[in-house]
Amino acid sequence: MKSKFFMVAIAATMIFASCSNEDKPVVESQETAVAISLLGAKNRAVQTPGTEAVAQLDGSGHIYVLNHLGDVEYEEAFTAAILTSAGQQLNPKVLNSNSIYIIANIPTGLAGAAANLSTLDEIKAFNALITTQLDYKEAALANVDAKPVLIGDPSHTKTGDVVRMLVQINPVISRMELAAVGTSDDRIESFTVTGVYVDSYYRQFNFGGSFDVAAGKYEQYSSKDFSAYGTPMGQWHANTRVGGWISEEISGRQVAHPRADIAVAQHWAHNVVAGYLPRFIIEVDNVKVDETKVEPVVGKRYITISGYKGLSAFQRGRIYVVGGSGLNGGIDFELEDLKEIPNPEEVTVIVDVEVIKWEVEDLPYELF
Repeated sequence: MKSKFFMVAIAATMIFASCSNEDKPVVESQETAVAISLLGAKNRAVQTPGTEAVAQLDGSGHIYVLNHLGDVEYEEAFTAAILTSAGQQLNPKVLNSNSIYIIANIPTGLAGAAANLSTLDEIKAFNALITTQLDYKEAALANVDAKPVLIGDPSHTKTGDVVRMLVQINPVISRMELAAVGTSDDRIESFTVTGVYVDSYYRQFNFGGSFDVAAGKYEQYSSKDFSAYGTPMGQWHANTRVGGWISEEISGRQVAHPRADIAVAQHWAHNVVAGYLPRFIIEVDNVKVDETKVEPVVGKRYITISGYKGLSAFQRGRIYVVGGSGLNGGIDFELEDLKEIPNPEEVTVIVDVEVIKWEVEDLPYELF
């Protein structure tokens, strides 16, 4: 699926300048006026989880001008002009041997701290709680791959004395999605998914696109008490359908899904910190079985997703669809995968993954 990024257009009156970085072109250093415009940011159409996602801009952000040592020479917050074709012109002229780094969708209350960052390392390490990312529509954004963009790069288009260059910014976090939970096990006649809980996650992300170790990690372990689940995360669960996801027979399988309308693709979605692999737990209740084959199942049971095939870590700016999209995708389990506690020690279950670019990725999975 095609990648979608915000494109930051920088219109600059400049003469190309020198830079000491070996990976950047050598140009003659000279001061230049720079104006920055965010193209495409006016389109705020939100994609439902389960479809191709487009990162959205909420209007908050900072522009940093960095020298060749990675020090911040100048910074300023976004203004309304950033969304116009004329762009937001930086107050001083800057050297075209400098580079631009942008962060956007800054969580509420952190704009003041963002204004005081003095180096590229500090910008990349600038962090916030993952709880600030509850709205999948407006994920925190920064330069793709955390790489500053050289103002004087001669590859940019020049019209008269104006140079326009594109800086790509994308989400610094990842997203998990789940389309369905199903079984082909003929011993299971029906079931209801009553909760989907992210487990084993880092509490904070940073604008370099990774996790903050100092803030620590939450793990549910074998506890069945989700009342304070993931503090300070709160209780994130399968609340897209009142009463849970009640299974129904689809193509010979019992399938539970979050769709209010079966004809409309809808996924359970949850933003997570990039750079590691989160576990998650599916809570199942009202399991009815063929009692001529097996003993009745009484009470709630848990399916624990412990790993994903072919993945060592979630990457920033990608959406991972666990088990793939559609009602034939998602998690497929058997009776033996239903455990009385989350995270049992004796069993491991692996799942597949589909990737979409926000990017979205179908995710193979592992079950405990």
